[in-house]
Amino acid sequence: MRQFPIVILIIISIGCLGQTNQLRVFETTEYMKGSPFMQKFDTVKAENRLIDIYFFKNHFHIPYYLPETLIDKQYKNQTISKWRDSTSEKDLKQNWENKYTYDNFGRIIKFTYSGCIICSNLPYNYNVTYNLKGQIEQITETLYSNESFRLHYNDRGGLVKIEQYSLTTLVKQITLLN
Repeated sequence: MRQFPIVILIIISIGCLGQTNQLRVFETTEYMKGSPFMQKFDTVKAENRLIDIYFFKNHFHIPYYLPETLIDKQYKNQTISKWRDSTSEKDLKQNWENKYTYDNFGRIIKFTYSGCIICSNLPYNYNVTYNLKGQIEQITETLYSNESFRLHYNDRGGLVKIEQYSLTTLVKQITLLN
């Protein structure tokens, strides 16, 4: 008799698991000289939760260079350095460095990579700006390309649009439609 309620619970649970994913539709518009020249639509299976910046990075590869995490409270008001090979000599010509600067909330406000132009490991330097709600408002590359990303959110705090700029010119926009 005890097995019957357990079987019922398992059947109900399987039905719930099937509803955690939903199809999300995104519109990607690429611009040339400030005018739209290509538009496409992508349908992506997503968990039924708010979309974040890592969703865009994983599915659309934008923004491409992001640290594994953007918040680490143990590093409040600090700059930390991580070398590609921690056992090797700290030498920027053969062993490259990632640096992360955190604000007083433990959020990354700057991340850099020393890289090597000759070796095809391009260096970068990104600054991260947050809005009053603590959401990322803009990510700006300041070393070479002056590439930037502006992020837009819905009322629930979910990311609904990313705009990519080269200097001040819009080059790509990805928008969540549903």
